[in-house]
This record gives sequence, C-alpha cells and structure tokens, in this order.
Amino acid sequence: MSDIIKALETLKENKWIDLTHNVNPSIPKFGAFPNLNIETLYTIKKDGFFVDRVSFVTQYGTHIDAPIHFTNKCENF
Repeated sequence: MSDIIKALETLKENKWIDLTHNVNPSIPKFGAFPNLNIETLYTIKKDGFFVDRVSFVTQYGTHIDAPIHFTNKCENF
C-alpha cells in the first residue's frame, strides 16, 4: 500500500469539522484588512462570457496558523 493510500485511510478513520467559510463580503476578517472586492470584468450579454475579478487578503476566514502572524519565532504548519 502506498504512503498516500495509507494517509487517506487514516484521514477517513477520523471525524472532521469543516471550518470553511463562503467567500463573500461578510466573510470573517481582521478589522484592519480591506474588504473583499468583486468586480465583474466581462458579461455574457456584452462579451459572450462571464468573468469576475475577486480580490481579498489571504488571512480572511478561519485558519489554524494564526500565531505565526504575530511572531518571528514560531513554527508554521
């Protein structure tokens, strides 16, 4: 059995809690960070296809490595 298959089997044996947040203007964020910005660049009606540009800082939502953002002497995951 390969290492990846062993790892997948280990993961399947445990209970998981999904901490995922939907990416939208109300996503949790540190107050000093700028708001999420969504800009429609192309529309089906005008351009024949649809594209949005989404811009936000990488620290939105829930993440488990929060201590690394406050010290230079901390190991990261």
